[in-house]
Amino acid sequence: MKRVITCLTLGAAVCALASLTQAAGKPTPPAPATGRTTVAKVAGDYANPVTALANLAAWCGTPSASNPCLVKILPGVYNIGSSYLLIPAFVDVEGSGPAVTKIQGLDTVEFQTEGGKDWYHGVVRLNGGNLRDLTVEALGAPYDDPYAIEVRESACIENVGVIAHESGSAVYLWLRNTNGQIVGNDVLIDKVTVSVPAPIDIAYGIEANRTDSLVVSNSRVEIGACTAPGGCVSVVGISDYNSADGNDVIRDTFVKSPQYAVGKSTTVTPALFDVQLVAPTAVENTGFKCYDVVDGSRNPIACP
Repeated sequence: MKRVITCLTLGAAVCALASLTQAAGKPTPPAPATGRTTVAKVAGDYANPVTALANLAAWCGTPSASNPCLVKILPGVYNIGSSYLLIPAFVDVEGSGPAVTKIQGLDTVEFQTEGGKDWYHGVVRLNGGNLRDLTVEALGAPYDDPYAIEVRESACIENVGVIAHESGSAVYLWLRNTNGQIVGNDVLIDKVTVSVPAPIDIAYGIEANRTDSLVVSNSRVEIGACTAPGGCVSVVGISDYNSADGNDVIRDTFVKSPQYAVGKSTTVTPALFDVQLVAPTAVENTGFKCYDVVDGSRNPIACP
């Protein structure tokens, strides 16, 4: 069995994750969204994307494989404050382009203890849904560990800008079930631009923690200089920790960081294809599989 992560477009551009065999032939494309609504600054069905998702049952019914739902967000800046945008399975949220549609918000504490600590909400939480064609910005205050996008289940994130201020993870991938057991998920991040412009001392552009399969492609991750007097403590452009199968892929991607460009735990062996790494330490830890990996001057980098 070969698992392939695919994002297919048909009509409303529904994103799907499929497990396919090599002999299965062409996959069956997903059905176009049967329920859709529009968020707009003026004359939309809703003025706030949080309200649109909260009223999902009213305009779409119960999302399912046979009843996918689409939230189309027209141009504008939508500041959702301390709320967060919860996107469940079989729901797509689509902007009008990263340059013209932006969702801003504050990171907030979720008072649900898992593993002995309270977890933060991202500005956008993907609980099985998909996100594309917009920008998400975590403003940071009142806390200093913002998640702009938090992924809790399988998802596609395509043509998205991600900005996180202060310290934290711009894109954080993780999942636990109700019993606190680690559960895997499949995530595709494609054509995504990640920016953490001024971290304090800890920051991650994309942090994969407890994922099953991750592909990052055609993307750009940039982290600025640390602002803490003591400098950086742990700042990684793309980090890959505790993945279930250990075979994640980063390809055709640029990563810049003031400390580590890419990092990993000792239990995973991610592959890097056609990747440019600009950092004092390009590769943290041993065990990466590197193919056509170069530094800022395009000199080859040999993975340790």
